[in-house]
Amino acid sequence: MTGRSVVVTGGSRGIGAEVARRLAVAGDRVVVGCRQKQARARRLSDRVVAAGAREIDVRVGDLRDPRARRHLLSGLERIDVLVLAASGGMEDGSTERDAFDLNRDAQVDLVRRALPLMGTGGVIVYLTSHQAHFRHEVTPEPEYETVAASKRAGEDALLSLGEHIASVGVRLVIVSADVVVDSATTLLMERLRPGSTAQRRKQIGALPTTSEVAQTVVDAIALPHPHGEVVLHGGAEWFLERAAASATRGCPRVRRVEGGSSCASGMVARIRAYLEGRGLGAFDRVLVCDESTPETALVVLALMDAGVSIVLLDPGLPPADVEQIAARTGCAATITARDVSPAGDRVDLGGTGPVVAAVGARSDCGCGGDARTGFTAWEARADGIVLWTSGSSGRPRGVVRSGASVLENVRATVEAMRYRADDVLLPLLPLSHQYGLSLVLAWWLAGCTLVLGNHRRPVQTLRAAVPLGVTVVDATPPVMADILDLLEERGRVEVAPRVRLWCVGGSPLRPSLAERFRRVTGLPLLDGYGSTELGNVSLATLERPEGLGRVLPGVDLSVRRPDGAPAEPGETGELWIRSVAVFTATIGEDRPAEIEDGWYRTGDIGSVDAHGVLRVIGRAGAVHRGGHTVYPSHLEDRADSAGIPLTVVALADDRRGAHLTAFIEDVGTHSRAEWIERVRDALPTHEWPNRVVLVAELPRLGTGKVDRARLAAEAEAGRAAARKDTVADARS
Repeated sequence: MTGRSVVVTGGSRGIGAEVARRLAVAGDRVVVGCRQKQARARRLSDRVVAAGAREIDVRVGDLRDPRARRHLLSGLERIDVLVLAASGGMEDGSTERDAFDLNRDAQVDLVRRALPLMGTGGVIVYLTSHQAHFRHEVTPEPEYETVAASKRAGEDALLSLGEHIASVGVRLVIVSADVVVDSATTLLMERLRPGSTAQRRKQIGALPTTSEVAQTVVDAIALPHPHGEVVLHGGAEWFLERAAASATRGCPRVRRVEGGSSCASGMVARIRAYLEGRGLGAFDRVLVCDESTPETALVVLALMDAGVSIVLLDPGLPPADVEQIAARTGCAATITARDVSPAGDRVDLGGTGPVVAAVGARSDCGCGGDARTGFTAWEARADGIVLWTSGSSGRPRGVVRSGASVLENVRATVEAMRYRADDVLLPLLPLSHQYGLSLVLAWWLAGCTLVLGNHRRPVQTLRAAVPLGVTVVDATPPVMADILDLLEERGRVEVAPRVRLWCVGGSPLRPSLAERFRRVTGLPLLDGYGSTELGNVSLATLERPEGLGRVLPGVDLSVRRPDGAPAEPGETGELWIRSVAVFTATIGEDRPAEIEDGWYRTGDIGSVDAHGVLRVIGRAGAVHRGGHTVYPSHLEDRADSAGIPLTVVALADDRRGAHLTAFIEDVGTHSRAEWIERVRDALPTHEWPNRVVLVAELPRLGTGKVDRARLAAEAEAGRAAARKDTVADARS
């Protein structure tokens, strides 16, 4: 128990000071960080010396300043214990930004700086409060809301570093305490609302003291608590009871960014009844093609409740395409705002907006969540949903999935992401695609709140949604890049103070964006891997944020070499997947089904490391050039690491094997010659593109993916024009 090197933040008073004193008296070498109470910390050190222990090393500085964090750890050869007891946000003149800077960002950065000095057996203790720890389940006192939000954000951010912390043999333990009767925070609360301490004492009985909580921290260091465990001190039962009640309270709720909230269970039941009154019972399959609004989400759920097969289409499709798909899939009715001509006996039920307007929205239905349907009939359908692929690299095709495969996959998603009843989901995505649809179903199964706005104006939508308490944001990487610009300009506290999960998908996440996002926000971008054919395959989580996370239950993944042999951990190969969520059929087939013995050939290349973390480079699409094998997607990633936003299209070339055209988004920052020079500096000679084309903006599909089919056409046209010019020059 003696001789350890210990660092305690917030050690001039309260729990931090008492922890420092106890550890120093026990024989540990203690460094204390304090913001301004240097004299008080010196007196603490004098008391320790008088008790026969070594002097406490007092270091003064505001931890919100990186220089103070460097100073706190300077000169230390090793750290055995790090106690994060510093906290703030209720002092006079303190802002919300100050609270997040100290309670979240400074804590995360300090841990990152300390880890290289720590090793096997090391312990990190993060001290928090019950109001902060249970903030998502139980509403904190209004005077404490800012502190609760920032400290909970700090806890979540530290847990997101869990695997990195564990990799060096260090344990993270969270210690959460109830109102500490003699703490500075409690005194500040009494000033703001006299009687608050007595009220809490009446609720739970005796309140803990500074000395008691300090001993709990000391015990948390000494006892073999598992990595990531939360130790609750005093009053936890009161919070746990209310958290359990919160998890089962009320219906899933849906709202527009600018509108009121509606009870979704009651709405779905009424929409189903309305549609049945218009003959829904006679329709086996219905086409839905409308904007990504609450009305569209509710109509889709009502059709699922009725056990109807649904063809879900992007409203951006031309009317002729919608008509063709409706005919090809045998839809008996359509629900769309598009001008689609009825054919045969097909019934036009109108758009989703008029359907819901006919029912009328209500804020409450009194069902208490009991009216939520499990979609039993729809789950039994082999053709529960028909989705259309985006066609980013070829002709779109319809993908038929069973209701059971969809719901089982989403249930696994909800479990992995730990969505809660108090979450507020904001998907900045089209609902007609796999990613957006899965979030609608996740909302429904989690019983939380869904907010929908204009996904085509994501930044404005996010800003407008701030008052709604959004906790989960999902978007494609290009959209998240625009959001990050706003976060960098305005600050996370102003733009999205309560968001705990930032998630991306739909297209590859460039490493540069992920690194910049973590640097600006202190939180990871949680990426995932999936497809229209398979649903969600793997998901990164706060607990395991690396790469594309780990595969979900019900999914098997095999990385294979070109000869079909399994690859070693960390070795790159083609991804084959076997999943309970796999599609049952395709429509508009223009390529093989790609399934062999139950395994689906994705056409993507990637790797799975020894810890089970999936990383995907991109589409296989290997081309051969001058005796070298080149993966365009891998080439793009390496260029991105050098700060070059490259998108590569490979065309067949009889003489060279492949003709590479590199498209670079540029708004006038560099000349074409400068970009070419940078590309050649970053890539080996055999990967140099034949042509470099500067564009103001890459063409994209409605999902946010790059429209590679269009780029390929432009690359072919450019090559043909270049050849024509060459021939003309030769003749002149």
